[in-house]
Amino acid sequence: MVDKGNTLQVYETALFNTLNTIRDELALLENVPPYLIISDAALVELATYLPQTRDEFKKVSGFNAEKIDRYERYFREAITLYCSRRGLISRIHLKNPPRRDDFDTKRFSLDLFNRGYSIAEIAERRGLKKGTIETHLAHYVREGTLKLDRLVPQEKIASILSALGGDSSLTAIRKRLGSEYSYGEIRLVLAHRDFLREKQMNEVVQSPDL
Repeated sequence: MVDKGNTLQVYETALFNTLNTIRDELALLENVPPYLIISDAALVELATYLPQTRDEFKKVSGFNAEKIDRYERYFREAITLYCSRRGLISRIHLKNPPRRDDFDTKRFSLDLFNRGYSIAEIAERRGLKKGTIETHLAHYVREGTLKLDRLVPQEKIASILSALGGDSSLTAIRKRLGSEYSYGEIRLVLAHRDFLREKQMNEVVQSPDL
């Protein structure tokens, strides 16, 4: 299973969930955020390339000697068990040198949101700012693949849309609305407005001449 010209592998979702749980447990034991155990990118690589030896773990992003000594055995046991039950082998030989697009950070935020995590929880788990996660999700609202009402209450959507006018300034719009409306909510509604405009333009282009 590959994508983008055989450069991106599709990670094993069930294994990813198991590895994510292991990371959570280790983070709880050490009283640190999960991303300090291993990064999201490393977690995705583990569930993609299925490393099963210490040498193979060295090829996973972020697994330096210290990380391998402290955590490798926990993740390796889970990967080995998962693979043995499904007749899978390591795919580490398919891993290309790191590329900027090997890890889609926006898509990972969306995956976590679809699994039931709130924006605040995603930000905490990933060690990112809440506004960054809102920007990730706004991308999918703008595409039309994420419904706005999953992120902003309907009553607030109506009020924000009424306050927009032709403005795109978050500060100016929030000043009109008041402090009970967050910048993130306004950003998401603006993304939805962009989606509606694009949809309307496409409908005009595709409609036959009258």
